This record gives sequence, C-alpha cells and structure tokens, in this order.
Amino acid sequence: MLQRAGALALGTWLVFATGCGLMRLTDGDILGRRADFDDAQKRYTQSVRWGDLEKAASYVDPKERDSFENETQLLADVRFTDWDLQHVDVAPDLKSATAVVIYHAYLERALTEISYREKQTWSFDETTHTWVVTPGLADLPRMLGKVTP
Repeated sequence: MLQRAGALALGTWLVFATGCGLMRLTDGDILGRRADFDDAQKRYTQSVRWGDLEKAASYVDPKERDSFENETQLLADVRFTDWDLQHVDVAPDLKSATAVVIYHAYLERALTEISYREKQTWSFDETTHTWVVTPGLADLPRMLGKVTP
C-alpha cells in the first residue's frame, strides 16, 4: 500500500513537473498562437510583396476584405521588391498584435523607387481559430498618385 501511494505521488509530481516545463518552454502558449501569428504575418506580408493580393486578401479581416480588394486594385503599377519587419508587439493574452512593415517598391510607369510603412493590426478570431489582419495599405494608392513620371 505504501509503495502504491509513493508511486502515485511520484507519478503526480512527474505530470506536474512536465506540465510546468511545457508551460515554461511555450511561455504559456500551449496552443501555439504566437507561432501561428508569426506564420500568418509573414505569409500575408510575403503575399503583398510578391503581388499575390488575392492570397493576401485571405488573411484580411472579412469586415475589411472588400475595402482591401478595392484599394489594392489601384496597385497594378507597383512592383514590390522587398520588405523589412520593423516592429512586432503581441498582446500578453495572444489575442491581438501589431506589426510595422516597410515595403520597398517601384512604379513601372515612373521607375521611381518608394518605401511605404504599413501598420498591420492583427486579431485572433476565436470562431475560426485564425489570425486576421486589418491592413494599413489605404494611403498607398493616394501616395502613389502624387508620384509623377
């Protein structure tokens, strides 16, 4: 009986210690939301960079998607060449995040190089268990309209 109680205590301690170790390794993010955010943010940004705006739209918050598609139709003349992630801030509860990206691009009609700063506002959609972005590209078409060949 004493051996059984000792084995039970040891088993309970091992489960607890393993759980604490897992929590420490994942910073409490046992669902992997931070890794999912990093992946979604990178895929969205790369889709914009490569001009695959249809794919980028799949990461956009459904409430913002029509607006995003209308705005990006005005970017047919833009060729993105690179991007730099300047800053990421993920909320401790892993339900929201902000990323600041600098895109480097040129206009085909003017062969003018530009840099554009996008503030991406991300939120975790509890219904679909995915990260969605409210993009910050709205000013880009207006900015491009000021560039003359």
